[in-house]
Amino acid sequence: MNLMPDLAGLGPVTILLIITALCVVEATLLVGSLVPGELVVIAGAVALGPEYFPLVAIAAGLGSLIGQTGGYLLGRGTGGKIRYSWAGRKLGEHRWARTEALVRSAGPSMMVAVRFVAVGHTLAPILAGAMKVPPRRFFFLGAVSSIGWSSVWALLGLFASSLGQAMDSQLMALALGVAGMVVAGILLTRAANRALPVEVSARS
Repeated sequence: MNLMPDLAGLGPVTILLIITALCVVEATLLVGSLVPGELVVIAGAVALGPEYFPLVAIAAGLGSLIGQTGGYLLGRGTGGKIRYSWAGRKLGEHRWARTEALVRSAGPSMMVAVRFVAVGHTLAPILAGAMKVPPRRFFFLGAVSSIGWSSVWALLGLFASSLGQAMDSQLMALALGVAGMVVAGILLTRAANRALPVEVSARS
């Protein structure tokens, strides 16, 4: 299932709207495991070039925040019942348990870091809503994590775009961006896992 659009030939406004829309989807339950949000941001940054870096970061950050807010409202409205629904069970109880440990025991810095963890970033807002994390606190942490997440990947796309321009190859730029995304994703996920409580990590 290919949810990545071909951005070549599209206008800047269209690309920015696509980035925002896909980042909203990427931050939602279950679908977030299918839509490569990081790749969307990198591809957008490569397609638009260095001059659009701030707008790419803002567009992706806004989409991420909207998606996270939707998850928070879902969790607050259902009381966490979504965890035991068909979609929730498909993700695996161990992922819910690990993310719940982060929400319960981690400080603000770890709540921001979980945005970089695959799948876990779609569960944390739902659990935060179900656990009645104050809306103002959640929105603040969600905004910080969203703009941090989008800036990291837009910056990586900017770096890849600059190298691609030097090599006169946009395809090479995207390939470099994907390679950087994989390496950075592995490192960030490992860092988050090390920060988890020992008993939760043991169940992973």
